[in-house]
Amino acid sequence: FKLKDYDNAIVWFRKYLSFASTTKDKFLGDAYNRTGDSYFMLRRFWLAIDYYDKSVQSRLYDPDYAQFQRGFSLGLLDRPEKKRESLVMLIDSFPTSPYVDDALYELGRTSQILQDTACAKKYFNQLIAEYPGSSYYVKTLVEMGLLSYNSSDYDKALEYYQRVVEDFPNTPEAKNALLGIKNIYVDRNNVEAYFAYTNKLGSFASVSEAERDSLTYLSGEKLYMGGDCEKSSASFKKYLDEFSNGSFVLNATYYLGDCALRNQDYSDALAYFTTVASKPRSPFTEQALLGAGAASFALAKYDTAYTFYQ
Repeated sequence: FKLKDYDNAIVWFRKYLSFASTTKDKFLGDAYNRTGDSYFMLRRFWLAIDYYDKSVQSRLYDPDYAQFQRGFSLGLLDRPEKKRESLVMLIDSFPTSPYVDDALYELGRTSQILQDTACAKKYFNQLIAEYPGSSYYVKTLVEMGLLSYNSSDYDKALEYYQRVVEDFPNTPEAKNALLGIKNIYVDRNNVEAYFAYTNKLGSFASVSEAERDSLTYLSGEKLYMGGDCEKSSASFKKYLDEFSNGSFVLNATYYLGDCALRNQDYSDALAYFTTVASKPRSPFTEQALLGAGAASFALAKYDTAYTFYQ
């Protein structure tokens, strides 16, 4: 077993079990677990569950471990409901087990798979409240941040993410939390606040000039795609002021023209579309020419409109 020769381990553990089935001591319980583990490592999960069940029933050695492994195996077999039942049984039967925090984390994740958000939050909150020293504590904070974000509770999501970033910097979870914080500030069209926040965190959270460029633009784009021309136009103008040679100047200029045309501000629309149309061919060229034609026509500049349409 220690040499990871699991096929041979199974042979010898099962031989031992055939001889020792009446001894009822801790070695028998351990042999059930190790046989289950060997099958588990070979991805023969149903056979693993059979031996974990024997360990749980015998209660001779680490039955709580066997109960946890049983539930975990059921998850790998795509039986989330059965996995949840097994892990709840672990918590009920062995409330002082060192595997309770593992079980709570897996229960939260499994409840998410089952789209049972209320249960997921219940288990995650229990882990946060009762097991602050758990290795799953930081991961759980990130999960709660994501659940809050997905339910549009941005203030709560920000609270969870900031706890991770500030209390556990330079961890993989902190990087994930920082991404969540960034998404919240972009959704709120407040990337300047995000830049200010990351400046306080030190080098691990520093934002490059290229990322500042893309985030400032993305903030406006999300508003535009959501149909808010007033706010997106203000955001795009700010972007053009700050990044006159930015990577998204063409995109921002085209969207400004489109919003101006929708608002019947034909002079501005014509100016923006003309700028886009004068650049080398791009995915915006054809629509910019059509927009410039429509704006010129509305301004009774028929010769100019003809040229653009042509």
